[in-house]
Amino acid sequence: MHRPLLGDAYGLYYNKTEFAKAGITSPPKTWSEFEADAKKLTISKGNTYSQLGFMPDYHGWETTTEHIFAQFSPTYFDKSGKSALATDPAFKAGFTLQKKLVDELGGFKKLESYRSTLGDEWGDKHPFHTGQVAMQLDGEWRLGMATAANPKLDIGVAPLPVPDDQVAQYGKGYITGTITGIAATSKKQNAAWEFVKYITTDTDAVVNFSNGIHNVPSTLAALKSPKLKYDPRFKTFLDIASNQYSTTSPASINGGVYLTTIQNLGYDYESGKVKDLDSALKSTAKQIDTDIAQAK
Repeated sequence: MHRPLLGDAYGLYYNKTEFAKAGITSPPKTWSEFEADAKKLTISKGNTYSQLGFMPDYHGWETTTEHIFAQFSPTYFDKSGKSALATDPAFKAGFTLQKKLVDELGGFKKLESYRSTLGDEWGDKHPFHTGQVAMQLDGEWRLGMATAANPKLDIGVAPLPVPDDQVAQYGKGYITGTITGIAATSKKQNAAWEFVKYITTDTDAVVNFSNGIHNVPSTLAALKSPKLKYDPRFKTFLDIASNQYSTTSPASINGGVYLTTIQNLGYDYESGKVKDLDSALKSTAKQIDTDIAQAK
């Protein structure tokens, strides 16, 4: 038995000090603005960087295919349940944008070499905390972590950009949630159910937990509760979570296997191993369909 227990919303963190130095007056709303800003904020230093505007590599911190693709509003499966990877133009647009960023910001080899020198995602030396990366795609929890790691860092928070032809939908993002469950082997299932029900549906309980660990509340009542305490910048993520255009990756009979398959295509495309994207999208869609058919 499962119920939601808090959620996540993804947006853009940016270093306001470096934005001002580069003459950038506001966070980018469209991908073309983002592209220009990422280049402006990148300072090369021989074969490496003294500052990188943005780390586009899919092995980067939270820079996964699904987090980027959400800004293009993709439909992962058609009405018959088949993968829409090769038929929905959102996927090709997402892959193309990311690859363009990789190429324009120094190329895959240079970026990967720099990435290997950067700190751990969950430690104080995360490259956004240290100023080694000026913009970061990340979840709502990063704000508390970055503030604790480097109180002097002037952090800006905004929704991720959208395609230039979807500017009316600016404010959307990738949203997801966690679950809590009761073990089938539990000897006290009734008591466990009462506890699960309390921590996932009682508004004050949801709000208190959100206040404690800086995640997005999973109920609308908790999202609107006056008891919700947060840094004003955190509201960006509450707004993304409640935005009508925000999307997530759908559940599948074999869990997140299809997302791993798409991610693997991303690794091959960004590194230059895959040259023909259209053909690769078709073969990857077939692979997803085969995997799901076998799981059934």
